[in-house]
Amino acid sequence: MTVLRKTMKIRRTTLRLFTFACLSVATAFAHAEDSIEITAPLLLTVGQPPVTIAAQSASGRPVSLRTLDPEVCFIDADGFLHALVSAACRIEGTTIDDEGIPAATAVRHVRVSERMELAPVSYGLPRGYGLLPDGSPYVLVPRNSSSQRERMEGDIAFVQFSASGVHQLAIDNEGRVHAWGKNVYGAVGDGTTTLRTEPVLVTLPDDELAIRVVAGAINVSPQYEFSFAIGQSGQLYTWGLSSATREGSGWTAVTRPRAFPLPGNPRVVDLVANQAYALALDTNGTIYWWATSLRYAGPGSTPAAVTAPGGVRFKQMAVSAQYQYALSTDGSVYLINGSGFQAKHQPLPAVVQGRVISIHAGKGSEVCLIDETYTLHCFASFWDGALSTPLSLPGVSGVDMDTNDVVVAMMLDGGLSTPSGSSPPIAPLNDQFVFRAPLVGPNGTTGGDNAYASYEEAEDIQVRSNLGRTVWWSWVAPADGLLDLNLDGSDFDTLLTVFQGTDLATLRPVAANGDAGARKTSQVTFPVSAGIEYQIRVDGQSPQPASRYFPDPPNTRGRIRLAWSLDTRYLQRLIDDPPPRVIASFSPGASIPLTLNLDSGLIPVVVNESPTFCNWSAGRLYFLHAGRCRLSISHPGDTHHAPLVQQIDVTTGVPFGGGWLHSIKASLDRRLMSWGFGETGSLADGTLANRRRPGPARSFKGEAVQLSTGMQHTLVVDSDGKVHAYGVNFSNELGAPPDPDHEVIAGEPAFPEGVRILQTAAAGAVSAALGDDGNVRMGPTVGTIAGYREYARFVDSLPGTPSTRREPGCSGSERVLHASSHC
Repeated sequence: MTVLRKTMKIRRTTLRLFTFACLSVATAFAHAEDSIEITAPLLLTVGQPPVTIAAQSASGRPVSLRTLDPEVCFIDADGFLHALVSAACRIEGTTIDDEGIPAATAVRHVRVSERMELAPVSYGLPRGYGLLPDGSPYVLVPRNSSSQRERMEGDIAFVQFSASGVHQLAIDNEGRVHAWGKNVYGAVGDGTTTLRTEPVLVTLPDDELAIRVVAGAINVSPQYEFSFAIGQSGQLYTWGLSSATREGSGWTAVTRPRAFPLPGNPRVVDLVANQAYALALDTNGTIYWWATSLRYAGPGSTPAAVTAPGGVRFKQMAVSAQYQYALSTDGSVYLINGSGFQAKHQPLPAVVQGRVISIHAGKGSEVCLIDETYTLHCFASFWDGALSTPLSLPGVSGVDMDTNDVVVAMMLDGGLSTPSGSSPPIAPLNDQFVFRAPLVGPNGTTGGDNAYASYEEAEDIQVRSNLGRTVWWSWVAPADGLLDLNLDGSDFDTLLTVFQGTDLATLRPVAANGDAGARKTSQVTFPVSAGIEYQIRVDGQSPQPASRYFPDPPNTRGRIRLAWSLDTRYLQRLIDDPPPRVIASFSPGASIPLTLNLDSGLIPVVVNESPTFCNWSAGRLYFLHAGRCRLSISHPGDTHHAPLVQQIDVTTGVPFGGGWLHSIKASLDRRLMSWGFGETGSLADGTLANRRRPGPARSFKGEAVQLSTGMQHTLVVDSDGKVHAYGVNFSNELGAPPDPDHEVIAGEPAFPEGVRILQTAAAGAVSAALGDDGNVRMGPTVGTIAGYREYARFVDSLPGTPSTRREPGCSGSERVLHASSHC
């Protein structure tokens, strides 16, 4: 695949997605004096921007346009055509004469395709091809536990793919055909039988442009491959080796596309094919059937029109290795038996609501239907007289069923799923920052999942990830205002972070939230400026990063629902200068001036979220202990003013720990970096590796306010007053039972309920912690006691003030301000 992506040098034309030069024109006559021409794209792709359609009549009468398949596509008030589901979309144009009678009617067939197609594989993870939001193609490559997307480099945009497993076909945004892969029998179509590792241009006769391509392969001995294309004119073309390339009584490999005539030379609008059969559909709703395999030398090796029940017309087909199906214009499903039809499936199971709008077939008897409520129903067995109990999944726009039973449902919200509702082993489209999905407009909702997402190393340069299964969105503010982002409706414990910037390595954090109130989902509200692009990242909250060797913790990945809403009322702002974010050196009881006035003149509510560390009163901020001081300033807003929610953080002392063999420090955003000797796990990065340069301590997921280091262990205090310990535990350094075999490299020492730890100290194999209840607790250096025991207590402490006490072994009277390994 690296070769495939290496040098695809095709000039990108101006991006006119799905409106390439071969715009189709449908004309029909009802009265001799009038006719209608409908100009519309021949191919649409689900998830891509809508396109404009137009129509005119010979008489100059206005043309009324509508879709005959509103569940598949619709026309908005501005004349744009939107694709909803991968199926057949028919557009009807009508004019009315002076007597109110229809004067002319025309129908245009538009094929709606999915943005991803899997390639059949005989083992391993799914692979395939698809489109990014900007229309550029990607290749799906197996990586570890999932298939990851890699951009196919080069200036080109594809609108449709077809993959046989050994060769691939694609149509670009101008209607040209490209092919690559196995070429033993000329299935690439470039006039050679040379293997092509990168796309080459395939020319149809008379330079005709294509509206659909289908790649197929016969995987039984002898193995061979074939290709089909439908031209703009409705002509069917073929190349490679199949029954369609037969000449007389022999079989011939064809290395360039050539016309494949059907009886009566109909105008073809759709085609499906596999290693056994092929079906073509014309503009009149007639289906043509033939066998693709060379084994069929008798009847069936040449195309024949399928005899349909009286008055029934068809709009979509599906073909499996055993059965062929047709979907009629009234939403009924029929089973094709050679050149005729068996009775239609009547009635369909009760779970199918109303009409069927799309049908897809697997390798055997498997069939998936999408009904008019956009619910997917997949049957393990589906033939005349035999229906299995289906798996049903709501909110589906399309489905891909490759020849290995890998069924992937494309959801209306942009995510991927299996029919059972689980996530397929495919990385989400917006897994990587460069592939982030755009959000458009002042408000809306979208969805996705992070089940098989990954993280990029650059994500740890500026900000923390948590589990490390991140997905990305981007949003450009249409106006100044207050943006609310909400993950309510997601089905796992989320972590939401927002940044500014367009380079992953230099992103600047704007807002973040783990749990909004009592919920496990996240919500942030923050001011935005018109024209600024904001990057939105969603991850799962976890005490440990994702690993290819161990399962993820429960409730850390799943389906995502993201809602955004912009409030454009006047933004209230603090008019006073903010305090410094860090005061490296301070004395307990010191203070700085801090006034909190709003430019609206309204009075804010101020809540001190860190009473242990600071106190705000009468326009001054008083510091009590080293750590982070956080004030929350809010106002609910009124008719003219947007709500205000803002936090002020001031940290006294920059957390840093320098041990005998390793060092660790916290950045301004409290992200940990560590370096030095790490063979005991003391670097808090989940490994037993040494590191010569500072790197992210990914095992720690909170906000570090204080650090200390012993000989081979590290203690970290987070903003909630909890202690996290890393490294050796030979003598209870981590607050757990002694571990002479060094099987434990991380722990969270237990303290009495409600006690917040203010500071820790570590030296040699000793650990100590100072709590806000005035107790100093130390981990015993010998014995089997798990946890920290009380060692000393402030006897004359007052709330928020230090005390004086003589400690054993100390000379004189010392003021105990911090837990320490010495007086």
